[in-house]
Amino acid sequence: IPVHIDSKKTIDSNPLIKAIMSIVNIILNNWRPDDVLSLLKTGMFNVNPDKLENNILRIGLKGKKSWEECEDRECLYLFNKIIPFETSLKEAKDIHTVICVLCDFMQKNRFDKIIKEKADEFLRLNMLDYANEYYRTWNIVIEIFNQIDAFLGDIKVSGVHNALNTLKRFLDSGF
Repeated sequence: IPVHIDSKKTIDSNPLIKAIMSIVNIILNNWRPDDVLSLLKTGMFNVNPDKLENNILRIGLKGKKSWEECEDRECLYLFNKIIPFETSLKEAKDIHTVICVLCDFMQKNRFDKIIKEKADEFLRLNMLDYANEYYRTWNIVIEIFNQIDAFLGDIKVSGVHNALNTLKRFLDSGF
């Protein structure tokens, strides 16, 4: 008797989506360790998540100020990757600009290439479902960004937290 078990997987379990939402949450929640660890586990940055997790716990990093003052090389690497994104958001006056800043951040950090490399690796391993998921997720993210920009891009924002809270609401709905 053939048995078919279908399990639906939500898109927010994909590393790209987790990375985007984690970066937003890191800034919104003042560098809460859970948000940073969530980002690290996506594999979108060239750091050892287990080693960095141990460093975060050992040093007791909580809050942007402690990350800023940290002298650990891997902690500084991650901090210096995310801070330019936050700084660029200070200039944002509307959602269109926020999306442009986020896309620029993703491009500078090679998110597209990382996702493509992971999808290609799944292809080499003959794991076609996973490869297809990674290829499709990138396209879905770009399509959601385009739709948010087209329909809501002219919504005014002021300040980093207002900009990210507004974007987060839209992304939660889109994803």
